[in-house]
Amino acid sequence: MALELRVTRHPFSFLGDTTGQAREALHLKPEGTWRDRLLDYTGGNVALRDQAMAGLSLAGQRAGITFDFGAFINRQPVDSQRMLLLAARHGLQEAFVSALSRRHFCRGSEGESASRRRTILASAEEAGLPRAEAEALLDGDEFRQQVWASYGEMPRRGIQAIPLFVFNVPEIGCEGGPLRPRGRSDPEVVNGSMDVGVFSSLFARAWAAVRQVRLATGERLAVKPANLSAAPEAERETAPPAAEAPSAEEPSGGVVVREDEEDEDEISMM
Repeated sequence: MALELRVTRHPFSFLGDTTGQAREALHLKPEGTWRDRLLDYTGGNVALRDQAMAGLSLAGQRAGITFDFGAFINRQPVDSQRMLLLAARHGLQEAFVSALSRRHFCRGSEGESASRRRTILASAEEAGLPRAEAEALLDGDEFRQQVWASYGEMPRRGIQAIPLFVFNVPEIGCEGGPLRPRGRSDPEVVNGSMDVGVFSSLFARAWAAVRQVRLATGERLAVKPANLSAAPEAERETAPPAAEAPSAEEPSGGVVVREDEEDEDEISMM
């Protein structure tokens, strides 16, 4: 059995779609270095900020990541999320986010930032997007309206923080969460960074639920589940909300178990 995670990312901002004086009135400042903006979450307490940074650094080290808290952030990174939607159109969404995250979270002191054109273009090119198309996107307004609309929609649907994962399993009617109608049962929701065991157990439960339904309906099961310890991308496990990760996440289709031509079962996160 193979596990494939297919993710649809929805643009998100901790500031929502606020602008002008309404945005300035929030306790979260719109711009600054990652290090400085962590102070927004600690009431300006430097000791608590440093404690949070130490915890994040330790979590990153366990995943082979060295965080650089010197990155410049804009809490409404419209251009990077517009590029995200372009990458999704090409089937390169996760490749782009991985490239962008490596630069933003690990090379901030070098001037890399998810809010800067050079970083966005370099990440897009690394992911395989045509350079000319990426530049044309940034020079124009495509997806701008969609990004701002998503910024406003997320809090109205109760999404206040990221990462947020909703694992729908349409085959057994397990659907719902903040972005789709409820099915026969509620999907599992993970809000926040979690360890590998949380996701491994989730996939195992999804498989068990599908297997039970298939056995009850007489469908053939090709193989038993195996190797459910595969981890999600390290960036998702460790990226802290204060860093303004590029988007909220919700699988758009759900967990799908299928038998391919080689007679193996495959679980896809969609």
